[in-house]
Amino acid sequence: MFGPTTAREAICSGMVDDFRFFVVPMAVGAGLRALPDHAHLDLELVEHRIFGNGTAYLHYRPRRLGTGGHTETPQEALVSRVRSSLAEVPTHREVSMFGGELSS
Repeated sequence: MFGPTTAREAICSGMVDDFRFFVVPMAVGAGLRALPDHAHLDLELVEHRIFGNGTAYLHYRPRRLGTGGHTETPQEALVSRVRSSLAEVPTHREVSMFGGELSS
């Protein structure tokens, strides 16, 4: 997926766990941003290379969240929130067409 258009929702919701950028030393005066507006990301650089023509390759991943030795990625945090909210949904009961509960 690419940048601020196609991948916007995935990036802003924390579902992207790998960012790779090529920074080319050339000014063109226009174009799309690499990331969408209002994206708040805490990234760590995991790999980089500088090529002979000055182009920089930068590879980032989201920093892990958490304390006390337990860490989770933003995606794992999202899954945890969804699971905990689903756990709060009451289970359904089978009811007969006459309105009474069916025995288990």
